[in-house]
This record gives sequence, C-alpha cells and structure tokens, in this order.
Amino acid sequence: MIVRDGVILSWCIGVYRSDDRVEAGLEMVAEYRKRGFGLAVSRAYTNEFLSRGLIIDWLCNYENLPSI
Repeated sequence: MIVRDGVILSWCIGVYRSDDRVEAGLEMVAEYRKRGFGLAVSRAYTNEFLSRGLIIDWLCNYENLPSI
C-alpha cells in the first residue's frame, strides 16, 4: 500500500486464498496513475506471496487497457 498525506494511492489485496494459491487485486487512485506506484505495490505483494510459496492468480479487467 502506498499512502501520501494520509491518502491511500495504491493498494493490492489477496482476493481469495487457498492452500497454495492467492488471487491478487490491485487498485490505483486514477489521478496518481503513470507514476510507478502500481508497479511498486504489485512487486512488493508479488514478492510477499512468492516468499510464502503461493501461486499467484493475477486477473486484469479487459476494459482497463492500462492494466493489461
């Protein structure tokens, strides 16, 4: 999660988790896109999930072209 001046700009959550898998979801405040925050958050969470031995299911909304 990235917070600036008390405002959450970008965050990633585990949407569901099984014994060996997690589905990750990333959100970004629109006016803070294209600044590398989403990449930083996704890297941190990817590293955390992998360090726990989890397989990551990462889904993108096909209508959100910047996320693809």
